[in-house]
Amino acid sequence: MHPIRTLPWMALLLCCAACTPAPEAVAPVRREPVELVDPRLPSITVSGDESGAAAWNWQPPRRELAGTDLALAKREAARALAQGRLFADADAAIPLYLALQQLDPQDPQVAAGLEKSLRALLARGERALADADDQADALSLAGEIAAVARTVAPRDAGVIAYLGRVDLSDQLWRLNAEGERALRKGGAGEDIDTALRAFREVLILRPDQPRALQGLAAAESALIR
Repeated sequence: MHPIRTLPWMALLLCCAACTPAPEAVAPVRREPVELVDPRLPSITVSGDESGAAAWNWQPPRRELAGTDLALAKREAARALAQGRLFADADAAIPLYLALQQLDPQDPQVAAGLEKSLRALLARGERALADADDQADALSLAGEIAAVARTVAPRDAGVIAYLGRVDLSDQLWRLNAEGERALRKGGAGEDIDTALRAFREVLILRPDQPRALQGLAAAESALIR
């Protein structure tokens, strides 16, 4: 019976296998959670270096009136205004009055109709702002109205004041959202500080706002746990 001989290259392989360290476990990649933007918040076209309400733009739907009965178009615009159809499509009051104004900038009837439409628009915007502290849909509508109003009459005092109020509501929403995100992260000291700062800043800008007061109370409660 012949003795079993280990070939030199096999011995080398066995030696290498014994000496090779086990592969190190790869640490899992930690991914930061992605903050989703509420799709109902205003989505506004921004141009240039402007920011906030001053940068919002609205392109009026085009309504071709050349060769049509202008008296009929005026009646359509007045009817749209009476029905509260202000800007959504080319048959709404503001796009119609703007198209009529292009044809005859001096027409007093058109100017009066556009002015009434603008005031109705701002009144609707104020109603939206009343709910914009805690309703994203209301803030979105207020921002859309701001874009329309700025296009129609950017130098109008009422429009300028309204744009400022929309800017403030947008700022407060984002501060509240920042504080609420910090609270949801689990209550680390730095997160609580962020939440407290955000809610307190809201209350400086709008004292007694219920959403910020509720958030501040939650942050202070988490701080003493």
